[in-house]
Amino acid sequence: MNIGIIGAGAIANFLLKEINEKKQENLKISSLYVRNKEKYAHLESQFGVKLFNDIEDFLNSDVEIVVEAAKLEAVNALIPTVLKKKDTVLISVGALADENLLNEINETVN
Repeated sequence: MNIGIIGAGAIANFLLKEINEKKQENLKISSLYVRNKEKYAHLESQFGVKLFNDIEDFLNSDVEIVVEAAKLEAVNALIPTVLKKKDTVLISVGALADENLLNEINETVN
């Protein structure tokens, strides 16, 4: 399964090490969505991923499932769009305290 991650912080790096570096069977993080590709360019060669800074290009890549590992602002801005195209694992569950976002997510998935 090809996994895409939104974010490149501590959680994303942990997942990259556990999945790509340890070569988990049938799992591979293939893509990362980041705001600044230059800042995280080292991750491409280190973990064999492709970086995106355009959400539509990221979603149209070979990603089968998206893992959100970003700041709350990114959840608010991106997750409703992501859910329209891909199954998603939301790590920043605190974002669901925002009633407007929760309603938008519910409308998108129902």
